[in-house]
Amino acid sequence: RAPMAAAQPPTCQKPVAGITVDAFDDTQAQPGAIGAGMAELLAGALGNSVCFRREAAGAPPGAATLLIRGSISRFQSPCKGGSLIVLTGNQACVAVELQVIDSASGTVLHSATANGDSAKAGAASNDAGGVLPAALGGYTGTPLEQAMRNCIAQAAGAVAYWYLTEQP
Repeated sequence: RAPMAAAQPPTCQKPVAGITVDAFDDTQAQPGAIGAGMAELLAGALGNSVCFRREAAGAPPGAATLLIRGSISRFQSPCKGGSLIVLTGNQACVAVELQVIDSASGTVLHSATANGDSAKAGAASNDAGGVLPAALGGYTGTPLEQAMRNCIAQAAGAVAYWYLTEQP
């Protein structure tokens, strides 16, 4: 038998961008460090992409090409009514507003809204998988955990899509 060829890792069609994600403004959320936890989830999801290189907090100025700032606009459980609640339990909803900023100039390059609910999502939610950051640990196994993961998967997808298709 011929040896199997090694799988080639995927490549990005653009230069890899360094990213930093600031803690999200969480005035709409529950008390605590939810904004920092949500930012950590997004940084992890983008850092797992072949197009982004996650820069550590406190990296030298200019190390990151893109800065992402966000705010939590919805963090609610339960959020939907109706007969499905009786069958599936409480439904949770999370939404974030994002801005992608050029680190050098401070110019807002892109804005996006991401929404997630606790309905099971497909493979896309795997990008926001793994252990929850400590700030979100109290939500492990709850509908809000699934809503946060689905929201972050959508947010990471929106940033990646913008970078690959709209960013010159």
